[in-house]
Amino acid sequence: MKNLLKLLSVSFCILIGMKPIHAQWTQTALKQGAVVEIIVSEDKLIAGDWGGGVFISYTGGTSWAEVGNWHSEVWSIEMDGSNIFAGTAGSGVYLH
Repeated sequence: MKNLLKLLSVSFCILIGMKPIHAQWTQTALKQGAVVEIIVSEDKLIAGDWGGGVFISYTGGTSWAEVGNWHSEVWSIEMDGSNIFAGTAGSGVYLH
């Protein structure tokens, strides 16, 4: 029982002494509508949006290039090796 009280006391002191950490967020160059999914691979970022676009960045988000637009909501993006698959709402699956 004494060990439990010591543990609770130490835990309480640690929690009281902690200060909140505020993350610093920076907007990337991709300012399209609603981004649905982002995939991070070794050398690129891939993002899909509800407007039907798929975008690739090789610069950590500093610049983006559109690689597909089907004017149908992109619901999911997957990678298999160097192949990128985009699943859309009503227009099927596309391969890049």
